[in-house]
Amino acid sequence: GDSLFIKVKHANGKRTQEIFGKGSMEAAWPEKQRAYFINSFESPTFSNIIMTEMGTRSADQFKWYLDSVVVTKTNYLIKNGGKLSSQFMNWQKAEIKYEMECFKLNYPNWFYSMRGIPNEELKVDPNYYNYLNGFNINDTLSIGSNQYRLWLKYYYMYELKKSNKQLGATDMFNFAKVFFTGKVLSNFQLHLWFDIIIYGQPTDAQELYPIIKNKMGNWPEFYVLEQIYKEKLPFSPGANAPGFTLNSIEGKPVSLSDFKGKLVYIDFWASWCGPCMREVPAG
Repeated sequence: GDSLFIKVKHANGKRTQEIFGKGSMEAAWPEKQRAYFINSFESPTFSNIIMTEMGTRSADQFKWYLDSVVVTKTNYLIKNGGKLSSQFMNWQKAEIKYEMECFKLNYPNWFYSMRGIPNEELKVDPNYYNYLNGFNINDTLSIGSNQYRLWLKYYYMYELKKSNKQLGATDMFNFAKVFFTGKVLSNFQLHLWFDIIIYGQPTDAQELYPIIKNKMGNWPEFYVLEQIYKEKLPFSPGANAPGFTLNSIEGKPVSLSDFKGKLVYIDFWASWCGPCMREVPAG
């Protein structure tokens, strides 16, 4: 329902912009917040600040630091965002909170991975995670927040690792019911399916497709993900390869169907791809 207009000016090597119309205050807020915290929490080097805080504080002190970031940014939002819509305020509060909650939950792993050291985990007191006992995991007001949905994924991975279970696609789908309920559960399961479509095995995505469709088939979000799913199906292992015709080095048209019944190896490459160019002599 918003109707936004952006006026951009370039003067003396600087770019400025103004936003007008319905929803303009909400649209302009992220830049306003970034400008205010540009030397701290919105700094381009904030990840370096985080690493410094990780390295100089105990685990509990680091949690306290992350909570202080949330308090500071939320207080700024409340003090200066009085005319923002309540829906936007809830979304922005969730974005602020769960960005830091992601750091908090992943602290033992990210302590090393942010320093470029893979497969290492910082040993922390098991009581470190006790704060989750009173945590509102099913935060329905925050469903629209990208940071919250990301946190749900990290939380699920934390619980899955703790359970020490090796689960198939359907079992992973059902395992989420142990922790999530209602709209949060449905949203998480839909995003879990999407992750499997993009990063997992096509057979797993196919296994979950009828379950997802039966449960969320009338959701607009499902329709969007279903199109992505169907676009990837022709490229699944075992599927018939889509036909195409291209010119050979000699300039003659060659069709994939010309090689029917034979083993065909196709190497996709690009001139801007370093590893591709290194393989060119071998081709």
